[in-house]
Amino acid sequence: MGVKFSNNGHSTLAASISSSDTSLTVASGHGARFPSLGAGDYFYATLIDASNNLEIVKCTARSSDVLTITRGQESTTARAYAIGDRIELRVTAQGIEDATTIASNSIGADELNVSGNGTSGQYLASDADGSMTWTTIPASNDASALTTGTLPDGRLGSGIPIQVVQGQKTTTQVISGSSYVNIVSATITPSSTSSKILITGCVTGFMESGGTCHLRFYRGGTAIAIGTESNSLPKDTMDGIDVSQPADASAAATMMWLDSPSTTSAITYYIKGHPKDSGGNLKINRTANNSSTDHDSQTVTTLTLMEITG
Repeated sequence: MGVKFSNNGHSTLAASISSSDTSLTVASGHGARFPSLGAGDYFYATLIDASNNLEIVKCTARSSDVLTITRGQESTTARAYAIGDRIELRVTAQGIEDATTIASNSIGADELNVSGNGTSGQYLASDADGSMTWTTIPASNDASALTTGTLPDGRLGSGIPIQVVQGQKTTTQVISGSSYVNIVSATITPSSTSSKILITGCVTGFMESGGTCHLRFYRGGTAIAIGTESNSLPKDTMDGIDVSQPADASAAATMMWLDSPSTTSAITYYIKGHPKDSGGNLKINRTANNSSTDHDSQTVTTLTLMEITG
């Protein structure tokens, strides 16, 4: 609804008009050169006679070559025009003002079926029933708002990262025996039961006796991401840190798993492990010697949790 334009719309009058006529007819077939008008639409046109007298008219309807007009617009005077006088769709001051007003106001609240003007910082959200509601933009760190689609750009869909937390272990640790011992942990609170948690772990260290170690992801007290083959072999997330290099070197084991916890309660994930060979120790974030400033170094172990929309 509003002012319309077309490129180079022009014609001549197919019949003369008096100063009081409220419709005119353009040359046969030329009506299509002017905009098609719906309810509430209009355009401005300029009439020009043989003496270059001008009158701006407002066309509020067009049926083929017949234009319904309001006379004497924009401080011009209605006058008589003869057959063959020109009519042109020119850009006028009022036309520009009308177009600017429509653009700046966008669509009126009444046309969108909106109640009130809202408050500062709100936006319009569709109620999916032809009406709109003023809605408050949530804080940028409100993860639940992202998954429920209450941001202006709507529902984000699945597979979108919405929060990340990380557990870090920067000290050394020596693990012996055959029980799974906590190495590093991190806690995350999912914003939706449909969310998935992408778990990424990196354990660095040294395994004595040239052996390897058992490493597992845990969700709380439950081992996850472990093998399911029906045999007697140990089931782990990774058989890691096989160190055959010198005692002044360390290695890294990296693991990844996409978990579906189906909860909005806080969850603590762990990486736990123990040596595979009873005669050796699993040494976290260090080399075997852990003594020479020239050769040995101490490293870090991390557990990263990323919530992904489901």
